[in-house]
This record gives sequence, structure tokens and C-alpha cells, in this order.
Amino acid sequence: MPAGDTALLVELADLDEVLSLYARLDEDLPDGVVDLVPAATTLLLTIDPRVTDVEGLARRVSGITVGSHERATTGEVEIPVVYDGADLAEVGRITGLGERGVVEGFDAVLDAADALVQRFVLLGLAGAGGPR
Repeated sequence: MPAGDTALLVELADLDEVLSLYARLDEDLPDGVVDLVPAATTLLLTIDPRVTDVEGLARRVSGITVGSHERATTGEVEIPVVYDGADLAEVGRITGLGERGVVEGFDAVLDAADALVQRFVLLGLAGAGGPR
């Protein structure tokens, strides 16, 4: 379905179909497609209207057969975090937590997010892939 004059929103059945179409388009990007933005059940294709049009792109995309997508297996990614922002003392003062309390609060949020991701992985709900 057109999303304005410069984008096409493709609705698909599930994340596997989104990733399959994303992979197919990424391998052979149609002329005029500027970006591919995958989501759970949609893929947004933004275009340069000087090169292509939404209707023509929709016809081309509708002819692509999608199936299941082989998801990449990735290991754990560790992102080092340093809490040394110029406003850390002020945030600690304003919240009444102190600097250490602010850091501990952020760490607790990160631990909760990690636990949620692990549950998704165990249930097979976490997908691979991401923005271009």
C-alpha cells in the first residue's frame, strides 16, 4: 500500500516473510529504492520519486515470492557502558538517588531487559536482522 508519494508499505504474514522479502530486495535493490525498514509484519520501502514511483514499485514487489527466512545465529554481544556524564551528579541530586543510585537504577533496567530478551529467545520469538 502506498505510504505517501515516497514510500511503499508492504504488509506480510509474519517476521519470516518480512526478513525473506528484505533479503531478496537487499540482494537486488530496485532502482530508486533509498531504504528498507523492516518491522514485525511490514516492510517499508522509501523511494526517490525522481527515479521510480510507488505504483511501479508495488507491481514489482508483488511479483516477488517470499518464504521462510534462514535466521542468522549470533552470539552474545556485550556493550561496555560508562556512567560518567556531566549531568550524573545533578540527576542523582534531583532524583534523590545519588550518583550510585542512578547507576544502580540503570543497571536494574538493563538486567530486566536482558531477562526479557532471554525469554523471547527461549520461546523462539526473537528475530535476527535489523535496519540497513
